[in-house]
Amino acid sequence: MTFCGVPKVNGTDGASERGRFCHCFRRPGHRFVLAPHRRSCSPARLAQEPHVALASIVHVLVQTVFYDEGDETALAINASIPSLHAEGIEDSAATKRLMQHRGIWATDIPEQPEALWDWLLACDADTLCALLTYCVACTVKPERGTPADRLAAAVSLDMKECWQPTVSYFGRVPKPLVLEAVTEGKGSAAADNIATLKKGEMAANTRRRKERLSSSWPARAGHDGWSSRWVNLFDGWYKTVELLSGTGWLPAILR
Repeated sequence: MTFCGVPKVNGTDGASERGRFCHCFRRPGHRFVLAPHRRSCSPARLAQEPHVALASIVHVLVQTVFYDEGDETALAINASIPSLHAEGIEDSAATKRLMQHRGIWATDIPEQPEALWDWLLACDADTLCALLTYCVACTVKPERGTPADRLAAAVSLDMKECWQPTVSYFGRVPKPLVLEAVTEGKGSAAADNIATLKKGEMAANTRRRKERLSSSWPARAGHDGWSSRWVNLFDGWYKTVELLSGTGWLPAILR
């Protein structure tokens, strides 16, 4: 005689053997069955608590922006901060403005991520919205495209407030594009002046240029490191920057 396919063993009813064999046919445990109900009720209740919902999303973003290792969160939301690498970007007005905001918030939020949740729940809605605004700004992707253009239009982005022509920039631009920039910013007459600039006309400014550049380009051993060709080139770039200063000219990619 068998029960669940397990015969009697040594004259017994084989209860222990049958119990072990039939375990795989049992229904899932009560914890496994009830867990999804809790997971469905929590979102439904959260949907009725806008302040907690706001604190929850800020909790995720603040940990990404301010902490190296954050606390666990209840939301299936991930955020990242794109890396920005460009010459002079640390000294740009936009970067300085962001760092100023970061410094203000860094003095307010808790030092330990474990204390962040209770601190956020105690904040009012205006504080949460302001902190959310800064954290979201830190996650903006640097790529161009339709989503980025929509965002730029929505915030009325004006790159004239954030970027100014520099000698470093024009040092990377071919001469035809330099002349095109001067034409757009100051007119064809100014561009012709740059195009026909002679070494003799630059000589008067050579000493001043060398003094301004010596701190950023140290002299090589045995000579001052500056040939007349490089001085003339830098003089032309400086003159271009001086001409375009205050004109609002922007490279095409920034418009």
